[in-house]
Amino acid sequence: MPATAPASNGELLHDTDRAEAAWADCAAQVDMIYRYQQDHSQHVQAR
Repeated sequence: MPATAPASNGELLHDTDRAEAAWADCAAQVDMIYRYQQDHSQHVQAR
């Protein structure tokens, strides 16, 4: 998560947008890892 130090309401709103984008990036990375683990476990079980 990016560090923030808003000094006005406008900056606070912008920081909220940045935080939401950071959470979306994090969720995408978690999804990618989960899919990899699922694919890998299916590959190992097929052996």
